[in-house]
Amino acid sequence: MDCNCGSSSGSDKSGTKDEIRWAYLPSLVITKIFTMLDKHDRKNASEVCKNWRREYFQPRFWPSVTFFIENNNLEKSRFLTNLFGSNVKHVKIIMDSFSKACIEELFDLMQKLAWNNKLKTLSINPTHCDLETFKNQVKIRWESVDWKEVMSQFEICLPRLTEFSIGCLGILPLQVDWILEKLNPKSLKILRLASFSRNPPLFNDYYFNPILLRSFVKLEVLSIDYDQLCDEVLETLNNAINFKILVVHLHGFHTNHEGTTERAWGTFKKNHPGIILNLILVHALKQVNILPKKVLRKQMPLKYLQIYSCDKQEQKCDCRIMV
Repeated sequence: MDCNCGSSSGSDKSGTKDEIRWAYLPSLVITKIFTMLDKHDRKNASEVCKNWRREYFQPRFWPSVTFFIENNNLEKSRFLTNLFGSNVKHVKIIMDSFSKACIEELFDLMQKLAWNNKLKTLSINPTHCDLETFKNQVKIRWESVDWKEVMSQFEICLPRLTEFSIGCLGILPLQVDWILEKLNPKSLKILRLASFSRNPPLFNDYYFNPILLRSFVKLEVLSIDYDQLCDEVLETLNNAINFKILVVHLHGFHTNHEGTTERAWGTFKKNHPGIILNLILVHALKQVNILPKKVLRKQMPLKYLQIYSCDKQEQKCDCRIMV
């Protein structure tokens, strides 16, 4: 494909009258061409010239965007935020959660998303589950003001979502009541609230009001921490007629947690005959021996039992699956 985009001089426009000037095709024609291409071919076509490149970034071609908010990628992140933040439908955010600049960039993105009426799904994937860590023996943490600013933008986004994932960020399981009150129970289908924190809060801090789940009748997928799981939660989920997958993260077993009963699981399984239960042990290898007595029940529709352990030095995760 021969395209002359760089110059508008008379010599650039010379040639036979039958010559195709790809650079000067009307915007509507280029858009029509792009609608006939798949994602890969559309990207290749965008390299024809700057006019085609401009059409390539039309929001209609970007219903889903992954924002990589990292120190070495902030310029590109800002470009995507300004271009798609106000109209993208499905958002995944991967961010360095201990970089001040990245947190500020996250806040700017959340400001755009807060007023995006097209937004349907939102997933947050931080580099760290906890709000503080050590890097080169220096303690790094989120400032409370940073977190409050981000949460203020979440509050505006939540009612519009059909899917919401906290990306296992440790602080958000403490906000379950607040999150459930802001979400729209008539539209939400997927809710991921489970954490991967190495040091989760105390059991009593995890409590949330299970009654708040009762109105989420369209819910299909839910992930929560084991500390939040009880008979009342299973009972409220019986109202979700299309419920398919329950994922439970177990960090440890607390003596003041009553757990669940055979009766509750029996009723739950009867109401959801095709249900899949995935139990994940997170930094909890020592809890394996107590699983049969304290956690597992005969009526549990357990499909997968996974164990995640982390190398403290390299921060690499290992997963073993037992079916």
